[in-house]
Amino acid sequence: MRRLLPFLLSLFVLPICYASPGSELFRTNPNVKAKVASQALPRATQGMILQGGDNISDATVIGSIPYSDTGTTEGYADDYLGSCGYDGGSPDVVYSYSPVRDTEWVEISMCTDSANYDTRLYVFENDPDNEIACNDDGCPWSNQSYLDHIRMLAGNIYYIIVDGYDGGYGHYVINFNFTTPPPPVPPNDNCEDVTPDTLIDGEVITWLGDNSGATNDCNLTSPNAEVWHAFTVNERMDIAIDACGTIPSLSNAFIVIMPYCPCSGYVFADSYGWDECGDGNWTLHFYNLMPGTYYVPVFSDESIEPTHPYQLQIIGRTSLPPPTNDRCVDAMPIGDVTDLSFSNIYATPEYDPGEPNCMESNDIWYVYTAPYDCILKVDLCGSRFDSRLAVYDGYLCDPLPNMLVCSGEGLCGNPDWGRDPEVAFRAVGGQQYLFQVGGDFSWGEPRRIGEGNITVTATLPVIAVSPSEVLGQTSRGGMDSEVIQISNIGTGDLTFSLRCSQDSIRIARTQPIDISRLNVGIHQEKQSPIALDKLPAEPGAIPSENLIREMPARILQGGEDINTATPVTEIPFAAAGTTIGYANDYAGVCGIDAGAPDVVYSYTPVEPEEYITIDLCSYYTDFDTRLYVFENDPLTEIACDDDGCLFIRSRLSSVPMNFGNIYYIVVDGFGTGAGNYMINVSRGYPYPPNDNCDSVVPSNLLPGDTLTFTGNTANATSDCPQYSGFAEVWEAFTIDVPMNVTIDLCNTNPPQFLWNQLLVVGCPCQQAIDYSFFDADACADGNEALYFSALPPGTYYYPLASNWEEAGPYTLNITGEVYVPCELERPAGAIPENEPQCYDGYIDEFNGGCESFPPFFGRINEGDTIWGESGTFLLDGVETREADWYEFRLPWPAQVTVTSVAEFSQLLILIKLGDPIPCDYWVEGAAEALDCDTITLNQQVLPGIYAIYIAPNTFSRWECGLNYVLTLDLVTTWLSTDVTEGTIPERSSTDITVYMNAADLEEGNYSGLIDISSNDLSDPEVQVPVSLIVSDGCSYIPGDINFDGRANGIDVTFGVVYFKGGNLPPIDCVPPCVGIPDPFYAAGDVNADCRFNGIDITYFVAYLKQIQPALLYCQDCPPAGASGGIGADEITKVKPELRLLNRRDGLDSK
Repeated sequence: MRRLLPFLLSLFVLPICYASPGSELFRTNPNVKAKVASQALPRATQGMILQGGDNISDATVIGSIPYSDTGTTEGYADDYLGSCGYDGGSPDVVYSYSPVRDTEWVEISMCTDSANYDTRLYVFENDPDNEIACNDDGCPWSNQSYLDHIRMLAGNIYYIIVDGYDGGYGHYVINFNFTTPPPPVPPNDNCEDVTPDTLIDGEVITWLGDNSGATNDCNLTSPNAEVWHAFTVNERMDIAIDACGTIPSLSNAFIVIMPYCPCSGYVFADSYGWDECGDGNWTLHFYNLMPGTYYVPVFSDESIEPTHPYQLQIIGRTSLPPPTNDRCVDAMPIGDVTDLSFSNIYATPEYDPGEPNCMESNDIWYVYTAPYDCILKVDLCGSRFDSRLAVYDGYLCDPLPNMLVCSGEGLCGNPDWGRDPEVAFRAVGGQQYLFQVGGDFSWGEPRRIGEGNITVTATLPVIAVSPSEVLGQTSRGGMDSEVIQISNIGTGDLTFSLRCSQDSIRIARTQPIDISRLNVGIHQEKQSPIALDKLPAEPGAIPSENLIREMPARILQGGEDINTATPVTEIPFAAAGTTIGYANDYAGVCGIDAGAPDVVYSYTPVEPEEYITIDLCSYYTDFDTRLYVFENDPLTEIACDDDGCLFIRSRLSSVPMNFGNIYYIVVDGFGTGAGNYMINVSRGYPYPPNDNCDSVVPSNLLPGDTLTFTGNTANATSDCPQYSGFAEVWEAFTIDVPMNVTIDLCNTNPPQFLWNQLLVVGCPCQQAIDYSFFDADACADGNEALYFSALPPGTYYYPLASNWEEAGPYTLNITGEVYVPCELERPAGAIPENEPQCYDGYIDEFNGGCESFPPFFGRINEGDTIWGESGTFLLDGVETREADWYEFRLPWPAQVTVTSVAEFSQLLILIKLGDPIPCDYWVEGAAEALDCDTITLNQQVLPGIYAIYIAPNTFSRWECGLNYVLTLDLVTTWLSTDVTEGTIPERSSTDITVYMNAADLEEGNYSGLIDISSNDLSDPEVQVPVSLIVSDGCSYIPGDINFDGRANGIDVTFGVVYFKGGNLPPIDCVPPCVGIPDPFYAAGDVNADCRFNGIDITYFVAYLKQIQPALLYCQDCPPAGASGGIGADEITKVKPELRLLNRRDGLDSK
């Protein structure tokens, strides 16, 4: 493939040792450190500051080289774009240099740690129309820019532009140095310079070369240079290529070979590594390689590792034939099996199972008949590659039946390459089920083929619970615990979950959000601001009704040329054929034709105007195709496509064809490519009139008005891939005053989705504005709505996505309301956050939580109300939000209620922190709201350490210093269990401890219920009633020995005097407490050993000196009606005194 969209390239990336070279087809040896190109370059000092000019007319002149300078792009205009990276409106500054010698070779580097934003760097010769060099991330280990070996000739002026990526700007340092001319290019510098060697089974071919002085001639390996070798195989082969014996070793490698020259398409190595040679050199393996010619790029980049002579060895072995169950129609019948071995190495891909990216690898097939109604377990545990499993409800191959499961992840397997899938589902006795086994979807990664094991087991778990009810009894402030046993008396694993309900929990309202949409991070990365849950698994996939999934029964080969074209007699039309052995009659205007053979179909419209869609998207098509259409003769080409199926296959959408003409459809190849194809011809639609953003006229939106747009998203194309990733149509509006704007699809039937959760400023799309609030249930008819708060005056474009099968008619409503800034009043008694106000470049070392290093948490206690501040700002030129994290601890299960309101649109998250690693956390619940709207987030949780996260829910538009109010309330739940879910093997049981906590209960009778859900087919829901009798208890406060309502040093004095014969403590807790010494002065037992003696006095003094974390109490005689307070690890019934809160201002921020 020649053109890779930026959002696709990111799918190829694995973590590598440095941020550059930037090629997603590149891998470096993780055991070898990369050379940093900037190490020898001087850093600019304050005395050097000259600052680049605004444009070429006032460029800062470089008088001589070496030259260093520092400056900023902030506040400058965006005058130029550059051909590398994405500009996104970044401001730029300009330097100029006029060589004094006939030829000068110049190095320009921004590789320092002083720059605070993502840079781009490019050079014009004399004017902006003649760009001679451009770089985005050329500096190893950073996102700074680097250019080397720039040839500059006397008599010319060279303009050097310092720019940013995606709107970024900030401080920079730039260095200019003379460098040596590049070495002579090697004879195999370009792929067309090499002659392919024919590979014979078992024969070793050795290639000798030198990668010094190489240049780049392949956009897929850019910006890295490469040299080339090539080989031809005439049968399917397993290929190994290595650099064994090269001294010094080649640590860096492209992990692909190319089937065409100039480079296009790519075949990823099925495995690679640096261990086989034993000398640090790399080895690549390609299994089951199709016949053809392949080009091998050899990495060359002096900034990464030295270039030098090398030797490569290549050997091929004839591949084994496909397995007998390679095709769906040949699915292997199996019953219950354990670790049945399989291999998909020599299988061929047959289907896309109807769910994007479920299976795009070599696959094999099995069919299973359920012996009885059961839970059917299927797993690929123990597979030696990243495996994937699809299960279908029935045994049909054309079309496939309903897919029940598509999984590439389970709990078993090797985490280094992905857990193996494990699935379980309810099966009906006598029903057949189809299993498709292949490799998981991971672009550019090895191990999508390999050997594995499949296990299939029909199970029938049966649940038994004993006892059938729980009876508890305790006194006020006490706790009782009982045990229930859950048993699995059937076969297979019993999975269960528990949920407790009781008659004393207050329930509050919350506005939940889909946790999968959360982006807790404070930075907005280099990515489109699209809700993650809205991204399809395969952007750009074609509608399923247009996808031929297997070779049809008829082979209807295309003709040699337009004189012998095969007629398309009906639509829809599907046929298969080959271009191998045909002549190269036509060229086409798209892609490259280097002699590829072609075949021709013809079609004569029967209607005055028809729109015809033609595709070669089937996986049966096995080469890099091109597709084009002539009207009447080859001189009138009306449509052409190279990679319209997103990858290497071609698609033409809705080609207009008129009655009275003959249209010739040419199936061609890229370069010299040839092979088997499948063609599909179907009806299309006209392009929507608002297909492009420049085809719409913005409507003026007045406060209180609603603009209603109607249209159709069918057959839309994409003209904003950097933000959308979908085909889209456009609607636009202009506002003259700051507004809150709502966009909804109410009255759209059938419902559609607001996949693009953003607005675009400028056409063609230049800058994205992220949404403030998303409501999936805004419309009574099930349609969605987006809310955008505080939009400044201007013109905005909304891209309504055309998402394949969901494309169709729509009604889009845009409503505006005058934005009135939210102003909150500080509640009486609210605790000030006391964090410094954020600003551009602000580093949060106050309460940034897991977004700070090390983590810093604020502290919030039960009943606290926090008066805090937040906002958005720029950090390293990137839009950033200031997030506050507040920690609290729960010794008991509790109902947590978090209430918040803010002067900004807010994101509120309840997080359970990890223990002992706090930032190994998970989300318990989350909600978002518009400015001045209140969130009430309720969650029943288990004991643990928790944090509340509050921040703007966008990364822009909210100036620092905006206020919020945050309140934490806790209600202890009296009924809980130590286990909430689990799995029980057959013929086994597990004990569940039921806790009944009367700490906050008055005397009386209480009832609750334990609901147990399981995969027992006959009894999936079991209920266990719980009754708790609470009797009167002893009322005291731990440590309040003199019974004055407080625990302090006076109580220590009272206790000492008592032990010396003074007055008795006022409260004796026997009765009501029993089974403890009589008398028992419980308030004095602060070390919880159910005795009151001198050891308690020592413990009390240690508490007052803050050596002990809390005052404790006797578990057999708890204080009646008390509630939890502070204490790091134990339960205490004493709240922290005012002296402690004042000292910390209510927050333990450090």
